[in-house]
Amino acid sequence: LMFSKFNQLVSGNVDRARMLTTLTMDTLYGESITYKVFAVMVLDADATGKDSFDYIRTRFATDTAFTTFIERIKARSLYDFGDVDVLSSDQVLTLSTCSNKRGTTLKNGRTVIVARRLRDGEEATVDVSKTVLNEDVLMPGMWYVNKGLPLPKEYQ
Repeated sequence: LMFSKFNQLVSGNVDRARMLTTLTMDTLYGESITYKVFAVMVLDADATGKDSFDYIRTRFATDTAFTTFIERIKARSLYDFGDVDVLSSDQVLTLSTCSNKRGTTLKNGRTVIVARRLRDGEEATVDVSKTVLNEDVLMPGMWYVNKGLPLPKEYQ
């Protein structure tokens, strides 16, 4: 229930996505940390092979590996958060909750929000006019199957 409202973002409603610009996390140590959202994904926890995506990965051998990981996240994001960049030096926060099957057609779907920590001296503002639908979003393989659509080349 803690993150259940995130499932409303699966609808493709850009106005709703534009309301989610930042997240603030209060730590046990009295620190308040702000993050800028840069992705909202729908993933299939049952996916295997080319369709699986390890979105909770935390270690990267190189900056290039991290950058490739971020690009894969953005390819799966329902929205393009055009005003939020991600650098290899950024800290990333990933929040995941079970998806509503009615909204995603997935038996074991996940709605995942990914954000990067606000940089030192950076303002928390985001130009929401640059947040748009990702017209070529890469959905989970079973999403295509359940909708009777052909699988994208990434899954073939």
